[in-house]
Amino acid sequence: MKGKNCLAVLAKRAFLIFLLIFISGCTLQTEEQITENGAVLSGGESSDGLDSGFGETPPQNGSQVVPAQNGVSGNSSETSGGADLQAQSDPAPNGVFESGSETSGGAGSQAQSNPPEIDYQKVKPYEVGRITVIMYHGVVDAEEAPDKYTRTVEEFKADLQTLYDEGFRLVSMRDYLDNNIKIEAGKSPVVLTFDDGLRTSFSLVKNEDGILVPRPDCAVDLINKFAELHPDFGKTAAFFINRDPFAGDASLAQSFAYLVENGYEIGNHTASHAAMDELDALQLQAEIGEVEKIIRENAPKGYECVALTYPFGIRPKEEFHSFALSGEFEGIKYNYAAAFREGQSVSPSAPNRNGFDVLNLPRVRGSDNEETDLGWTLRSFRDNPDLKYVSDGDPNKISVPEVYAENIDYASVSGKEVVVYELSG
Repeated sequence: MKGKNCLAVLAKRAFLIFLLIFISGCTLQTEEQITENGAVLSGGESSDGLDSGFGETPPQNGSQVVPAQNGVSGNSSETSGGADLQAQSDPAPNGVFESGSETSGGAGSQAQSNPPEIDYQKVKPYEVGRITVIMYHGVVDAEEAPDKYTRTVEEFKADLQTLYDEGFRLVSMRDYLDNNIKIEAGKSPVVLTFDDGLRTSFSLVKNEDGILVPRPDCAVDLINKFAELHPDFGKTAAFFINRDPFAGDASLAQSFAYLVENGYEIGNHTASHAAMDELDALQLQAEIGEVEKIIRENAPKGYECVALTYPFGIRPKEEFHSFALSGEFEGIKYNYAAAFREGQSVSPSAPNRNGFDVLNLPRVRGSDNEETDLGWTLRSFRDNPDLKYVSDGDPNKISVPEVYAENIDYASVSGKEVVVYELSG
């Protein structure tokens, strides 16, 4: 009898121990909410990824999805290996998300980058929306009849003013392709490009004192003057050249040095402006490689060209597409991040959007003559403001309304924090 009682007691104790372990394990899993790849997601996502709080597909590369609460969000640092979720993403009493490992004096938040807090319902950031890349050529005098590829001086000045007034801010080609867009919250990035290396886009001439200055009323001169009046607009553009660009009083080295030292960029537009669909692999590499050689021999030491624009907007034959971005000519190798077409296309223009195609990036013509030109594009944005890229002010975050969350390409996020938020109304 005693033996039976003893066995019963032992069985009962074993059951209680098992029950405690089971309950503890369930509690730990609920508190940590860790996905299979170690990413931590707030918003009530379970480890099987079935519910992210917004019905959002969970990130696949360890990025963090943080839904904004009460329409306001501050900094929220990424954890590693499933650190304390409660400390990381629980809102403070005022509904603001603070940085993880918060101290009583807020020093932990300040020690990060301390980006400004934004009201998501007011700013409505959409960082996989359309980014406008504008294609210009020359900027001509009024008496010269402009075509769809040129603007008069007054038209170009009006373009800059319109872009500024409608909330666009200049970003460099490198920052755009590096996914490093650093503009004020609520503003939209725009990239200016100029093809063919025309003197009316940029050249240096001697003034009355014999000093080399930008040719009066060339694009660079006009951008410089506009930036003096509106320093928050930015001052940059990319000039895609053929051989023998920028006729003027300066050497090519002097011209390149002025551009680079003043925040402008130099890109490749092939040596002879050849139609690339008519070229074989060796001809393509010769056309691109010759301009790469010109840039390397004349630009300041260490300068790197990052992009190509297709002459006439025409890509190479499909079997030769890869040579648009990488190849070799006379012992010089080139390796570019992207190549651009002429006109709008179905290819998305935001680096973190599904379908972003570095061989098929769109540009709009800097004119208002045809559908998809700049004028048409701006009118389209006025009628449909939710189409364009709107910044959250923090280059380390990608903020997207929940309704457009399916457009996010998580594989491209590269460690940035993803914020998916719900718009009210």
